[in-house]
Amino acid sequence: MTSQTHARLLEPTRLGLVCIVVSLAVLTPNATQAQPQVPITASANPERATTFQEVAIAVEGIEECPSLETPFVVEEGLIEVALRTHCPILPPSPAPFRLHALIGGLPPGEWRVRVVLLDVVVTPLPTVAETTFVVVDPRFDVRVADDVVRQSQTVTTTIDAVGSCGLLSPRVIGDVIRLDLVGGPQSVCDPPPPPNASFRFTRELGPFPAGDYSVQLYAAWGGDGVARRVADTKLRVVAPTTCKPDEHTLCLRDGRFEVTALWEAAFDAFFRAQALPSTRETGFFWLFDEDNLELMVKVLDGCAAGSDHFWVFIGGVTDLPIFVGVRDRETGASKTYYSRRGSAFETVNDTAAFPCAP
Repeated sequence: MTSQTHARLLEPTRLGLVCIVVSLAVLTPNATQAQPQVPITASANPERATTFQEVAIAVEGIEECPSLETPFVVEEGLIEVALRTHCPILPPSPAPFRLHALIGGLPPGEWRVRVVLLDVVVTPLPTVAETTFVVVDPRFDVRVADDVVRQSQTVTTTIDAVGSCGLLSPRVIGDVIRLDLVGGPQSVCDPPPPPNASFRFTRELGPFPAGDYSVQLYAAWGGDGVARRVADTKLRVVAPTTCKPDEHTLCLRDGRFEVTALWEAAFDAFFRAQALPSTRETGFFWLFDEDNLELMVKVLDGCAAGSDHFWVFIGGVTDLPIFVGVRDRETGASKTYYSRRGSAFETVNDTAAFPCAP
């Protein structure tokens, strides 16, 4: 057998070796594969759980051979769940997926879930999705009488709790109003309640600056005595809108009170009276001619005189029907005064018009 013949007989064997190497390269997963090109998303259900509930963590996206490891607590407030995309055989085409993992028995507080990609050789493992949820203790509750209040108003807050009945002064930390429960000192509870005794009390809190807040109740929870967020609620505090004077609007007492007037002609035709500012507390309106003043409005601070209200006085020299509207821009409260057609203007002496403290 010649050397050329021997070489030709070896060619199929070499080709076969090449084919085997290529097949192994396809079947062997790349240990340093990149993160998924399609974004992975995560969510928690429920987003607000109790200490007795399990939370379902859902992870979805488009991947090959996805699977989830069991979630575990890295530290208080942080949960990690690993996503695998390892295929033991030739991988199929990427397809949409939605996987779930359960976790429970968590102490109260805000929890962040971090989804990491496991099939990579890097440290730390890359985070591909995040979500959050809150765990509360159903034995505790915090409620506000009104979830939208004015900046000048106090907030009536009701608290249900166990084992203590003292409340420290609220602290505003960014967009959080933090309320800390303490044990029952003699000055608050006499005698102090048993450790598991439930109680309810109401407090007036604030006023607070304008903004959207999370009102969070903290209490010593668990054997370590650490204060944890056991309940929460939402509160919106709105700033008073500023009175803007114009040809039809008086702004009295540094813009706190807005005054307008509407007068009625024949056949249900209504017209806006023309405003004429005078002093900080007083203004006028005219109907036909600015030299012919028809109406005077005055808002006085009765609070400074020992009353608990602002006073509104209105006088007129016309027999036309007139509606006078006065609005407290700080609280949103308003009043309308009316004088009837065909009779002398009915003087207004309202010494209980608007409360000093809303």
